[in-house]
Amino acid sequence: MNSVPSVMNFYRYKVESLDILFPGEENPTKVDPITITDIALEKDYDNDYFPIIRLSLVLNQNLYYKIINNKLRVKFRLRIQKYIYNANKILQFKKDIINDVFCIFTEENTPSLGEKLLNESKKVNNIQTSTPRDLSTDYTFFIYKENELIKSKTIINSILTSASMSDAITYCLSIAGISNVLMSPLTNKNIYSQIILPPFTMLRNLRYLENAYGFYDTEALIFFDTDCNYIIDSSPSCTAWRPNEYKQTVFTIRESTNPDVFSPGCVADDKNKNYFINIIPNSIHMFNESVIADQLDGNNLLIINPSTGQVENIKSNTIQRGQGTYKLLINNYNNKYSNTALKNKKSEDSNIISVAISDFDIDALTPNKEFLFVFENSAINKKYNGSYRISRTNIIFAKQGEDFVISSSCEFKKFNK
Repeated sequence: MNSVPSVMNFYRYKVESLDILFPGEENPTKVDPITITDIALEKDYDNDYFPIIRLSLVLNQNLYYKIINNKLRVKFRLRIQKYIYNANKILQFKKDIINDVFCIFTEENTPSLGEKLLNESKKVNNIQTSTPRDLSTDYTFFIYKENELIKSKTIINSILTSASMSDAITYCLSIAGISNVLMSPLTNKNIYSQIILPPFTMLRNLRYLENAYGFYDTEALIFFDTDCNYIIDSSPSCTAWRPNEYKQTVFTIRESTNPDVFSPGCVADDKNKNYFINIIPNSIHMFNESVIADQLDGNNLLIINPSTGQVENIKSNTIQRGQGTYKLLINNYNNKYSNTALKNKKSEDSNIISVAISDFDIDALTPNKEFLFVFENSAINKKYNGSYRISRTNIIFAKQGEDFVISSSCEFKKFNK
């Protein structure tokens, strides 16, 4: 591991601004960023289409009741930036990681009772305006990017002629008005005389196209992230990237005798165009879900084509007891790409790594990257090294002075070809 940097940098995050936009009001209500107590950012790339952002902050109670009374139309404009911190010095200019407008979701539906009690208390105590006591309540909101959340529900119903899957995807995105998309080159390059888009939402039409025709040899990862939107293959390789983006993140796990074993942080290697993140040995866990998955669901597949009656036997490359269990599926569309994608997805259950990391660059965990695990122990490295893809991550922004430090639990998967 001589080529791995021994000195890591620390990344810090700052909420530059939080504005609350109420309907009918020209000027936003500005919230002091210091009142934000913590932020959580959850991204489940295998099961969700949007990140879940939890925002906790201390608010004047009257302002909270105003938000709840306008919960279907109120908007939050949030801006968070990052910078490198090392030896009490800022090493580079700040850069936006979130700068967008969000809508809120809350189950609170009875603010009038609390608001009434607050106003009556003020009358009894002859209080005319808000006091510091009104700022003592911590509230939590779940927020989502408004633009993609609404536009992904656009109903599309059309017929395309002499079109490819790339044409169909582009058409759906264009009709919905969704831009800033990173898309991997499609494996399916066929031209179809006719492609029918049923009266589904834009998002459901994308999944219908994948099921009926196929995009890649792996399942498509469709995710509307905080900084861009992804339609990429879920392979361990980086197949779509931003201009000048680093395409690889390397996790290093040193031996316990190595003096740098407990060095947290992250380094952006400008020479090799990748990130290095050091993992403390007791914060990494390797596990295999394929044995249990085979008993519950079946790792091997028997896929029936109802048009021809042909049965395809797919033996997944997994670790399991005996010969394994077979699951019966029907391929209504005779889509060869989906069969391969199902096999590759099953094989991932045998190779899962979960890690806990801190003080890193959040840009090092984007889902389009190739993730490498390098162990200083040669025996462990032989078994677990190689390229993985990120499956999910849960990032916590914890308050440290006026800024935030971050930590994350992440899960990575690797399929055996």
